[in-house]
Amino acid sequence: NLLFPSMSKALESFSENYFYYQPKDVVGGDFYWAKSTKDYQWLIIGDCTGHSVEGALGSVSVMSILNQVYDPEIAPHLLIKALHSSLNDIQEQDINIGYGIGCEIMVMKYHKKTKTLQYSSNGLSMYLVNDKIKKFKTKSSSFAPERVIKYIRTRSLQLNSNDAIFTCSDGLADQQGHDGKKLKVKGMLQPIRERNNEVSKETVEIPLNKWKGK
Repeated sequence: NLLFPSMSKALESFSENYFYYQPKDVVGGDFYWAKSTKDYQWLIIGDCTGHSVEGALGSVSVMSILNQVYDPEIAPHLLIKALHSSLNDIQEQDINIGYGIGCEIMVMKYHKKTKTLQYSSNGLSMYLVNDKIKKFKTKSSSFAPERVIKYIRTRSLQLNSNDAIFTCSDGLADQQGHDGKKLKVKGMLQPIRERNNEVSKETVEIPLNKWKGK
């Protein structure tokens, strides 16, 4: 609670918002990070290697580095590059040889006045939701982090008043149901489609809990 920002405050730039965080254990590898300036709202969703305490230690390391390399004027993909470089510096092992601290991350930089969203990611996907759902897919960095980091770029979206942005870690699509089957992306998006492309507690959290069962 001390490390994570208040998402209600972080999302106040948007007319509506919904946020869901549910680690597998008390703590986990998923994390969120936010910064707000006069012109920009930064939102970052991350997924670090491992679960429980192991994953949490990774996420704490990444959040600490983000606080050091962050600059309000930096482009999202350059922030990811700086993070990746620092992660390599603090590790005794070479990531390409050993296990290391891996991190898939979605970095979003929202200009409050122009309603322009700049974003970059190395593994997490983002969805633009209006009259349809459009997926902005990124390459996974799990097996070739250096190659993915080398080629990532910042892209921009001009948002309209009826647009919604939806992003999540793979923990949502990988959630197992009572029969052991994974929810997958199709199952994750179906409740949103069924309620006229609405992203809310009713289309994310409630269907997820129903899928998980007991």
